[in-house]
Amino acid sequence: MSYFLLGLLSVVCVELFFILRLPEKIAAMARVSRDSIGVLVSSELSDTQKEIAARKGSLDLLKATFVFSARSSLICVVVYLAYLLAAELLPDQRVELLRILASPIGLVTLTVATACYVWVRNAVRQKL
Repeated sequence: MSYFLLGLLSVVCVELFFILRLPEKIAAMARVSRDSIGVLVSSELSDTQKEIAARKGSLDLLKATFVFSARSSLICVVVYLAYLLAAELLPDQRVELLRILASPIGLVTLTVATACYVWVRNAVRQKL
């Protein structure tokens, strides 16, 4: 039962990850970083232009990092609230849930199960 509950929490976490468009935010941060490096190594731009572009890139990266951090924190809060709800509704499972989360075997099992869920999810979405 505990593995089932933690599996559901993992599914909630994955779905929130995609609903909140975190892959897009990660790609945006990588793109801003790549563009900033490209500007800095450019021989066609003056130092003043590079400085202006570096400031703009830094601000863009800061914004993207803030949005990513806020959305990641939201996922953590939702998953924690779901855990608290499960622990409140099933008090006999509380210790077992924490034991699984603290054990290497439990973490590996949840990680593999979550990776399988993401793989199946992506396969189904490609078929649709």
